[in-house]
Amino acid sequence: MAGEDSPLLGSESSIRDNNRRRVEYAVKILALIGVVAAAIGVFFIRAPKIQVGSPEFPSLLGFCDQVAEVPAIQYLERQQELARTLAANNASALIAESGATMKYYTNVDWALSERPFVMVLKPDNSSKTGVSLTFVVPAFEALRAHENIEKAALPRSLNIKVVEWEESASPYEKIGSVLSPEGEIQLDIAIRLFLAEGISKLTPGRTIMASPEVQVLRMIKSHEEVEIMRCANHATVAAIKEVKKHVGKGISENEIASMTHKALQTAGLTETWVLALINERAALPHGEAGDHKLGDEGVVLIDAGGRLKGYESDITRTFFVSENPKEFNATIYEAWHTVKAAQSAVIEKATLNLPCAEVDTIARQIIDKASYGDYFKHRLGHGIGLEGHEQPYMVQSNTQQSLKSGMTFSVEPGIYVPHQFGIRLEDIVVMTKNGIELLSGGLANSPWEL
Repeated sequence: MAGEDSPLLGSESSIRDNNRRRVEYAVKILALIGVVAAAIGVFFIRAPKIQVGSPEFPSLLGFCDQVAEVPAIQYLERQQELARTLAANNASALIAESGATMKYYTNVDWALSERPFVMVLKPDNSSKTGVSLTFVVPAFEALRAHENIEKAALPRSLNIKVVEWEESASPYEKIGSVLSPEGEIQLDIAIRLFLAEGISKLTPGRTIMASPEVQVLRMIKSHEEVEIMRCANHATVAAIKEVKKHVGKGISENEIASMTHKALQTAGLTETWVLALINERAALPHGEAGDHKLGDEGVVLIDAGGRLKGYESDITRTFFVSENPKEFNATIYEAWHTVKAAQSAVIEKATLNLPCAEVDTIARQIIDKASYGDYFKHRLGHGIGLEGHEQPYMVQSNTQQSLKSGMTFSVEPGIYVPHQFGIRLEDIVVMTKNGIELLSGGLANSPWEL
């Protein structure tokens, strides 16, 4: 009944007053809830042991801005050294498809596909440079191939030929058309099987895999390469140190990995990768980061790297998190120092011409003596450069290869006790005439100080 007061509901004015008071009361309650929620949020965001969000890393900005590219003339020098080595081996050519070897000799980038894109490099005494360089490319990609070759900015003195093969024709016939009629044809060791077989059918009895003398050329790094790798690995160590400052109770492996990616990229590295493992999961040498979280104390392993001007970095640090370091698990503490002792021994004792197998043995003997030999399952190290893992390999089976000045490789002993803990320390080094030189700036000092 419009206009009349209800004995049950009261007058219209009283209803409006009650509604207004209810609204005001609700607003106050919501405001109070908001203040409390904000306070809780601030507490958790600022709490040092629970990391929410991704920190910035201003100290890493511009870390490697002053590092120079490999000069263009060096690619010609590499080709000339390869040509001389091939000639000394009575070989008439090296064939490599797109990848690290092609990049090393020509600075040309090209993604692998089912369509062959190959480099044929031959000694050529009739050329002013002593080199004949030909690219055999898919015809429909010829324009892009020319652009990539031009982008490589090779010296103008180098006479480069491009031979195209049509989709309806055989690429192997085109490859064969640029080969000399005599001499062995060496194939890069990374070449795919179908390509090796196709080329071998064209040159029966003449095709072999690249000789040890050819393979070692890429293992010996120039001063410019070493300086790029030095900064890349310094930057990786610096990034891990910055991330460590934000690692505390409640943080997950995924959060550590995410922070490390950001730190590496802030330092200027590209194509970054991170392995972050906590406690017993660190016993998986190549485990995958997950949602596993750090408790009041524990072990954190970060293995990380990225690219700088085409060259890779690769650093591992294992550190402890604890409010009472003196009460930390003694077994794990001793295992960490065993790994550190093994790594330090290699740095101190490895010398020129020492077989790679014996480099591995130096570290393995120390870990064996500490009764952890059964828990050091992988090789001591791998070469590194344009690829994260390349020759030479520091492994018991590599008895033929020895250390040469300019070789860069990892030194990464480890102890992995299943379902309990894992420890690995990894640094990149370069072999010099005076012994091993660290490219990471320095070894980890302790499980608390990286």
